[in-house]
Amino acid sequence: MDADTVSPAAEQALPNGCFACGKDNAIGLKLEFARSAEGEAEAVWRPAREHEGWPGVVHGGLLSTVLDEAMSHAVLAAGLRAMTAELRVRFRETAPSGVDLRVKGWVVQRARRLVEAEAAVTGPDGTEYAHGWGRFLCVEALPRRAG
Repeated sequence: MDADTVSPAAEQALPNGCFACGKDNAIGLKLEFARSAEGEAEAVWRPAREHEGWPGVVHGGLLSTVLDEAMSHAVLAAGLRAMTAELRVRFRETAPSGVDLRVKGWVVQRARRLVEAEAAVTGPDGTEYAHGWGRFLCVEALPRRAG
């Protein structure tokens, strides 16, 4: 995945304060996604101890967050503006903290205003720790902070 080819309109939609990818969020994950025009997005994330539920195990809520974010960036990579309408996650193995995890999302299909995507969190050896399925609703404009 070499190209970062998201449409200018979709790129403007990325808020710098986003918990998952915002560069200006002091407590955020600061995920940086490489995106392709085919509707794929990929990032590497090294969860720290602060991201654990049980000792040494990444919290499932954070795994769900990064899966959702990977799918959102895949939808953006396809040049679409959309918001998560539905998210389903299957936890396959406990994900360890302190190692680089690969987070990849891809668009599966689009039907009118509904976009279906999937994402996976995998380890360095290819073990899939979590898999997500999402449905995204295309919108004319994404919300902005009031004031």
